[in-house]
Amino acid sequence: MITSSIIKSARVILALLALGIATLGVSAENFRPVSDEEIDAMGFDNAGASKLGIYVEDVITGEVLVDYNCADPFIPASVMKAITTASVITLINPSQHFDTRVELCGHRTDGHIFEGNLVVRAVGDPTLESAYFTDNLGMADSIAGRVYALGIDSIAGTVIVDESAMPFNGYPDGWAKEDYMWPYGTAYHTASWRDNRFTLSLPSKTAFPAVEGLEVKVNKKKRGAVKYHYDMRENVVTATGRFPRGAQTTVALAHPDPAAAMRHEIVEKLNERGIGVGAHAADESAAVEKIYSHISPSLLEIMRSLMYRSDNMMAEAMLRAIAPGKPREEACRLEMSLWKLRGCDTDEVAIYDGSGLSRLNRLTPYFMADVLRYTSLSPRGVLYASLFPKAGNDGTVRNLFASSPLKGELALKSGTMKGVRCLVGFRMEQGIYPSHIIVVMANGANLQPAKLHKSLQVLFEKLFNKQQS
Repeated sequence: MITSSIIKSARVILALLALGIATLGVSAENFRPVSDEEIDAMGFDNAGASKLGIYVEDVITGEVLVDYNCADPFIPASVMKAITTASVITLINPSQHFDTRVELCGHRTDGHIFEGNLVVRAVGDPTLESAYFTDNLGMADSIAGRVYALGIDSIAGTVIVDESAMPFNGYPDGWAKEDYMWPYGTAYHTASWRDNRFTLSLPSKTAFPAVEGLEVKVNKKKRGAVKYHYDMRENVVTATGRFPRGAQTTVALAHPDPAAAMRHEIVEKLNERGIGVGAHAADESAAVEKIYSHISPSLLEIMRSLMYRSDNMMAEAMLRAIAPGKPREEACRLEMSLWKLRGCDTDEVAIYDGSGLSRLNRLTPYFMADVLRYTSLSPRGVLYASLFPKAGNDGTVRNLFASSPLKGELALKSGTMKGVRCLVGFRMEQGIYPSHIIVVMANGANLQPAKLHKSLQVLFEKLFNKQQS
């Protein structure tokens, strides 16, 4: 557990803050610890968890209010994103942006022909044409508009998407192969495009964005819901089931080659402007002219979006951001070293990805609490806490504790997969300041989330003096 002088100094500052909060009429209460026996009496044994760990600590005083099975390792699911974002906000200025440069590499002839290639230098920005950042849409059209403004009406070479800035690592170990085809399981690429997914429409067999070489097979049945299988290696989608007459059926799938989709759309926009593009790359040229720069939303905005929506692909992007140009395994090693050097309890901890989709990940409640404590007490602690959606109000926890007095008071990241239910985050003062660390980790083949959440509501209402009259 962390005991550094930095943490002690931060607690002094927060204690002074707590006094200030109290003078404003907001209670800075001292809550009574809850014993293991009291927890056992709250019905957790009916929730089907073969393993359950709960930890609650007062950030200001350091008093531990709940410490229940916290040394055991758990499959964390998406609460791994709370570790990833803590690593980014600790190592990188969260106001930074991705900068995707577009260059003309070659030279102009006396006329309007450009002898060379248009090159997009991909840097790992996961937000390019993302549906979740609508203010940043229109990259392909902006590129075409810039080329048009330069008076170029033909590119003798072609459009190249350069992904050399970072190696593509495929899928992390521990991801289930059946997840690969779905948007939540889409791979992270150096050149991401439209959230690395596409929509397939049937019976027209059209895909947007385009998927080069896609083959679609339709097996019509008299009854049964339509089921899909996507062999990404062979690039074949098979749809089987009963299709409604006269209606389009659509399904969202993971895109196998976002860079190709990006290139296709840029060429399409250039053509719409009357600018021809060759099919083959021209010889490399030393003459380079930067014509466009696409600036992403800030890392803070990206992290807040991915935490609220639990976006796996963007979480993988944030993990890779802490080790630019390095393989994912190097980023995981750096992350482990970061938290070990900061005094966190890394015993029994294993990190394989940034999103939590890997079933090989293991976190202990102690480790999770250490990371939450360190980051919440850092100069960026309020920013970090702002990444967590409010239970009963926002994101993946909008229905949690919605009818409780706790609604809007707990800022929590959820982690959910079969046999896994986890919640980590903070109790908040004035909706801004983290006052308590909360870690709940439950694993079990027969886990019943509704019963677990009911018992947690009883625990937290008792712990934070919120029992309904």
